[in-house]
Formats: sequence, C-alpha cells, structure tokens
Amino acid sequence: MRNYLTLVLVGLVLFGTAPAMGVAISNIQFDPSSAAALKWNVHVDVTFDYSVDVADGVRIYPRPISHGSTTPNYAASGSPLYVPGSGSGSGYFTITSGEALVDDVRFQVYNHDNTVLLLEFYVPVSFYFGAHAIYNIELNPATPSCVIFQQQDVNIAFDYATDYPDGVRIFARPYTGSGLTPGYSASGSPVHPTGTGSGTQYFHINPGPEVTVDKIRFQMVNPSQTEMLLEFFIPVDYEFKDGSVYNVSFSPDWPAGLLNSEDVTVMFDYQTTEVTGVRIFARPMTNGGLTPGYAASGSPLYPTGTGSGSGTFRIQSGEQTIDAVRFKMTNADQTQEIMECYVPVNYHYAGDIVRRIQLEHPSPAYFTLEHHADMVLPYFTGEPNGVRIWGLPYTHGSYTPGGAYAPSPVWPVGVGNATSFVSVQNSPAVVDEIYLLMTNADQSVTLMEWFVPARLKFGNQLPSAVEPAREDPVRVAMFAHFRNPLSVGSTVRYTLPADADVTLRVYDIQGRSEALLVNGHQGAGDHEVAFEGAGLGHGIYFLRLEASQDGSSEGLLVDTRKVVLLP
Repeated sequence: MRNYLTLVLVGLVLFGTAPAMGVAISNIQFDPSSAAALKWNVHVDVTFDYSVDVADGVRIYPRPISHGSTTPNYAASGSPLYVPGSGSGSGYFTITSGEALVDDVRFQVYNHDNTVLLLEFYVPVSFYFGAHAIYNIELNPATPSCVIFQQQDVNIAFDYATDYPDGVRIFARPYTGSGLTPGYSASGSPVHPTGTGSGTQYFHINPGPEVTVDKIRFQMVNPSQTEMLLEFFIPVDYEFKDGSVYNVSFSPDWPAGLLNSEDVTVMFDYQTTEVTGVRIFARPMTNGGLTPGYAASGSPLYPTGTGSGSGTFRIQSGEQTIDAVRFKMTNADQTQEIMECYVPVNYHYAGDIVRRIQLEHPSPAYFTLEHHADMVLPYFTGEPNGVRIWGLPYTHGSYTPGGAYAPSPVWPVGVGNATSFVSVQNSPAVVDEIYLLMTNADQSVTLMEWFVPARLKFGNQLPSAVEPAREDPVRVAMFAHFRNPLSVGSTVRYTLPADADVTLRVYDIQGRSEALLVNGHQGAGDHEVAFEGAGLGHGIYFLRLEASQDGSSEGLLVDTRKVVLLP
C-alpha cells in the first residue's frame, strides 16, 4: 500500500483555503448527440449546468470550432445574463453553408458586459455539416460488447436527410484499424427517398480469428452508387468471439466502495451455439489477475441459443480494488473454454470505506482557477475515535501540479457524509483521478486508499484538434484504440499528427522504465507495434508515447495510456 501521509500533513498547512469566486460548468449535452452528419442550418442545441460566483453575473457562449479556429459560416445564439447562483443554461449553433467538420465546441465565459474573459475551454465533438445528413444513430447491442461470430448482428438505426433528387443509398460497414474488418457480412441498402426519413443497417463477422471492430463507416451514395455524397466514422468497441456476453449491468453501479463480504450482482444477456449448453462465470480482477480473497457464485447450465444470466462476487477480507470483471464461457462440463472477455469496473473493498464520490459538478466539469470542485463522501467506519478523510487531485498518476484540497476534520464513528474539495491554484490542469485517503484520527494508520477516475478541468484549455504551439507544449492523445488488457505480442496502435522522432516506453507503477518498444523517426499517420513484455510480471503498466520534430522538449507531444498486462 502506498503511503501518502506526509503529503496530507503538508496539505493541511497549505490548502486550508476559503472557496474562491469563479465559474463552474458541467453536464454539457448536445442534441443531436455527437457523432452526427447534419444539414446546413440544422441547430445543434447545447444545454449545461452552471455555478456562478461573480459579481453582476456572466455570459456563456458555445461556438463551433474546426481544427482550432472558428468554423466558417457559423450562426449561433447569444447569451442571457447568468446571475450569481446555480442553474441550467442553453444555446445553439449551426453551419449555414460549405462542408465543415466541427471537432470542438468552444465555451467562453465573459463577465456581464463582455469585457473580461473569465474561462475558455473546448469540448471534443464530431458534427459534419453539408448538403446531406445522418444522425440519431442507435446501436444494438450497445457498445462495448462481446459479440458471437455470424449468429449475432450489430443492428444500426438512424435518421437521414437529403435533397438529392433521385434518393440515396446508405451503408454502414465495420472497420478495424484503417480498413474494413476481415470476414464481415452486411446488409444492402434500399433507395431512401428525397427528404427526411429513417433507415436501418446491420453487419456481422463470419467465423475466424477473434477480431475487434473499433469504428463504423457510414456512406451515403446516389442510387447507382457512382457518386459519394457523404462519408464519416463513429467509434465503437465490438469484440467478436465464439460466444457472446452483452448488455452487462452491475448492482451497485460503479465506482463504489463496499465493505468486505458485500455482494456485487452482475446481470447479462448471452448467446451461444453450443448444443449442450454453456456455463458463464463472472470473476473480479485486479491488476490482470483474480482479486485476492474473492468469493463468487457458480454458474447454472445455460441452454443453447439466447438468454439472460446473473451472478455475484465479493471480497471476503482485506483492502482490494477490482478494476475489471472477467466473463468466461465454457462448455457444460467446463473442459473447453469458448470465450473470455473483460469489462472495466472500479469497486473498492475495505473494512472502513468511502462509499462513493458525489461531485457537486459531475465530471467532465470545467472550472476557473482556484474554484473548488466540492464533493460529498458517504462513509462507514468502525474506528471508535473517528477518522480523517481526504480527496486529493491527481493527474497522469501523480499529484496535480498546483493542486489544492480540503483539510479533514475528525469524522465520527459509524455512517456519515464527509465533505471535501479539490482545486488547482496556478496554471491550467486536468484532474483525471481523485485519490481518496482515510486514516484514523491521529493519522498513524492508513485505513483505505482508493483512486477514482474523474475529469475536472481547471483554467483555460486548448482545443483538442490542434497541435500545440512549440512555446506552450501540452499533452495530446495519439494512442488509437487497442485491446486492454494486453498480453505479450498484443498490437498497440497510435497515430502521429506529423513526421516525428518517436519513443514508446513501458513503465511500471513506480515510474521505472521496463521496456523500449519504439525509438526512431516515423512518418505522420497510423502506426502499430507488438507489445514486447517478455519478463514482465502481470499487473498495471503505463505506455508513454513521446513525439518531437527536433528532439527537444519544446513542442513535445506526449500521450500516456494505463494498461493491464495479463500473464
């Protein structure tokens, strides 16, 4: 168990600050939702929650952005005056002409007379505007899912709009990496009439090696299929195997803290062609292995075809974080494994526990610097003298630079609601985890440690689709979708925005370099490399991808991905 008591003691001295004035925005929603292709002059409606503690109030403007600049030919709503307090706001934008891909929505918060910019941030989206539209896309089964070869279709429903005089055909096709998924079969398309309407598509993957579909390509063409009218992609995660477990749900929902011996209930649908039936086992996993001290239900014999199932698991004693649930399907006598897939979760077990984080502004949320992201932490403890509970801001596995957090009083024995906050004081930062720490009253014993994912952005942020300026390097995402957990020989995919000198290293959770996967100059575009982890034990590691055009730290692009290595 890691020991952060020294850090906490320092924090109590430095960060016992009063709430700062400012702005918080959260619960941002778009209608239609991203990703979508829309016709000119169709509104994207934007709603959000806000908290304002600025004299005379603020004005909030969402605007469409394409590769870092305001999208040409846009129209958008103005802003009312949002007075101090909390509430909900709204706005809209559209593109009136010219083909355009809106890849960010920029939010700007000004004071009441628009003379002072208080906060600016960007929300990644994918809205394509043009003469034709495909939107309100629905997938069944929902993504992510493990899907059975050939016997199970991914069904796709959508709405469309077109002015093409002879009507159009619309096709949805599975993609893996940069090409069509091998072994796929898919529906054809009727001629959809001019105007607006709805349509459906489906695809499945024929038996073969296990494969992951990571995006779906939509194409709209004229009836004779000689002219491409519209093409775009949406990301998905479908793993095709010899059996299917999908529509998975958990009770309680995660993330959640549980006392030892409390059950998590798992519910799922399944499909199999095994004529004698199958057994399906859900098991808790930690760092790539079965969680120590677990107990779990057995499996009945599920009949061939489709159906529903359930099970339970728990941790009997000790402190453990469950980071995935492994689903294993076997034949009736358990002599043959038919399929295996993993669902990420976050359950923390201990004898004294914080049940969950209740953020006043659920992530993703956006704050001015020094503004407090307040939280309530329901807890249980048997400590007769009470406990202290902290929530600390973390970024990329380390304490957030300039981060601040609330001091902790002694919270009484039994059930209660602790309160806390995190903040960032000096320069913009993204808090991607909150580290929860519980100690006894005099801080001599650590009772619980738990990292809970978050997405809290403080201060002005750069657009997501722009390569950062050399004088202001920032982290950008270069890793593409790949299977996680990994095993030796698994493929890691990434994309470079420009020609660059590249290193790709493997680090353990202590920050020590364990392997060098890539070291050299590579061209812009998609790349992949085999994960060479021979000699590494199973558990959590970090892949760190660095790309630079001159070998210096200025303008360095960095992306870090946490992965689980299976034995």
